[in-house]
Amino acid sequence: MALSLSTKLDAVNTMLTAIGESPINQLGGATTVDADIAEQTLDQVSRDVQSIGWHFNTDKEFPLVRDMDNKIPVTDDIVRIDVSKYDYPNVDVAQRGNFLYDRKNHTYEFSADLTGEIVRIFDWTYLPQPFRSYITIKAARILQTKMVGSDTLHDQLAADELSALSILKEFEADTADYNIFDVYDVASVLDR
Repeated sequence: MALSLSTKLDAVNTMLTAIGESPINQLGGATTVDADIAEQTLDQVSRDVQSIGWHFNTDKEFPLVRDMDNKIPVTDDIVRIDVSKYDYPNVDVAQRGNFLYDRKNHTYEFSADLTGEIVRIFDWTYLPQPFRSYITIKAARILQTKMVGSDTLHDQLAADELSALSILKEFEADTADYNIFDVYDVASVLDR
């Protein structure tokens, strides 16, 4: 069998193994309580890790378009929105519910469409492999701590988590093509 990206089922089974439980054949339906808890933990850790904002799930200059009521709706997969104060000095947005709110003008209504930087959360199948690995190991450590509480297993999983985080950060640095000029403090000094 050829190697492929890890599936969500693979991740849940890795987590179950970390707590000494037998693997399952499918997600949902007739699974064990431990499998359901493992899947919930995996989903929560995935949301938390993705909410940081990484190259793969961040869109710059994303159009934020008004609806018929001049409100800007926010879909459920968007966890962060930032509108540049330099591009829009008279607007200070915050996400409230499923809409953007203009904090400066105290309204949900906007006179024009905006553009901004958004961070999305993706389903498992859209995650790059380094993120799948890191999320799996972090979720396994959390699950093991909650359900078993073994200090020895915790230490082993924490070491694995650190290694996976290192790989994830190298992946991020390689794919995002960061450089010193991407840092605002450096760019502002150069723009004098």
